[in-house]
Amino acid sequence: MSSLKIGISGVRGIVGSSLTNAIVIDFGKAFSTFINCGKILVARDTRTSGDMLKNAVIAGILSSGCEVLDGGIIPTPTALFYARRQQKVEGGIIVTASHNPGEWNGLKFIDRDGTFLNEARLAKFFDVYYKKEFRTVPWEALKGVTRDTAAIDAHIDAVLKNLDVKAIRKKHFKIGVDYVNGAGCVITPRFLSELGCRVFPINDKPNGLFAHEPEPIPKNLKGLGRLVRHKRLDIGFAQDPDADRLAVISEKGETIGEELTLALAVKFVLRYRKKGIVVTNLSASSVIDYITNLFKVKLIRTKVGESNVVYEMKKKGALIGGEGNGGVIYPHINYGRDSLVGMGLILEYLAKSGKKVSGLVDELPRYEMIKGKYKCPFSKTSDVVEAIKSIYKKEKIDSLDGVKVIWQDKWIHIRPSNTEPIVRIITEARTRQEAGSLYADVSRNIEGIVKQRGGI
Repeated sequence: MSSLKIGISGVRGIVGSSLTNAIVIDFGKAFSTFINCGKILVARDTRTSGDMLKNAVIAGILSSGCEVLDGGIIPTPTALFYARRQQKVEGGIIVTASHNPGEWNGLKFIDRDGTFLNEARLAKFFDVYYKKEFRTVPWEALKGVTRDTAAIDAHIDAVLKNLDVKAIRKKHFKIGVDYVNGAGCVITPRFLSELGCRVFPINDKPNGLFAHEPEPIPKNLKGLGRLVRHKRLDIGFAQDPDADRLAVISEKGETIGEELTLALAVKFVLRYRKKGIVVTNLSASSVIDYITNLFKVKLIRTKVGESNVVYEMKKKGALIGGEGNGGVIYPHINYGRDSLVGMGLILEYLAKSGKKVSGLVDELPRYEMIKGKYKCPFSKTSDVVEAIKSIYKKEKIDSLDGVKVIWQDKWIHIRPSNTEPIVRIITEARTRQEAGSLYADVSRNIEGIVKQRGGI
């Protein structure tokens, strides 16, 4: 049986193997017990296992005495927005495995303020789950399920109110969109239509049968690139199955890289809105440093994980933030990654600058990033981190999350996984060759450290 992944991003597993109805029911019971009664929002993405697992988590919630607000199929950012702004709920659960393949599913847990449970709150919640001391109520105290279909309209309206809709409509943008048959299908066409855009969709049936690997990275978006190029469109957008991440295709049909989604949004806001603090994680591209230096604003970096970024944004009153995986977080609308927000800000940037996507990208420094992982027992990951610090002790070191070694215009980040026996490796430099050389060097060092300490 494959292992269930439990961590800062919630719970994920392979349906019928590591993630079963019984497990999901227990998580529903645990969340209801943790919340200690009240109303809980439940939503899902389009995965074929979604209905089954949504019903299982609802059963667990009801058995522990909470009431359920069933939001149906909606994007993750829509659920976050609705929990925060529109409904008096004590929390929420989204049935989704984000960008994982179709055989996967999972659960994301929303706090009463419309953000994901942070590390401290998650630890308390998981403690309830592991102890299995769930709240129970007699039959006469059981609550019911209320269906609510207002979330999508509310989310769209909120995003539109934070955009210069008139400026965008004047451009009559032609846009290619790859929904990957995910939750974006139920909201993005309506949103872009409100902005006066003509949409050329692919993979636009909300059936959860992903037409390609669902993570919105360049190797999976070749079809969208061809569409944009052949139809001579202004831009292409790609969403992941729960529509919190956004990738951008230039008018040339080229994937600009998910790291630049956040970069374009941040630069637009700092140039055309106002200046303020920006927050991102340690693994996000140095292009964000360039932009914040350009506008002379403070950049704060956090541990990897959306909830870590959000926690710091709220603490510092940040203007905008996010993660380099295509996740834009704009507190005026949402304290979570929101692909609709990303689309809207980038379209307004195009409209007000009068430039094409490739032109906006050319104004930014180019960096190349390589991501990978190395198998390493949990018992040795801390040894790896400490040894890497020693090897690179003459360089600038950031130990906030694993170890990040920083030079001018290049860096490496080594971070132990909380859910797998691996260490994650990311390198970035101005050229692919230099990033590759960094990656090869640190991989050799990690291999030597692991072998020296007894091997795998």
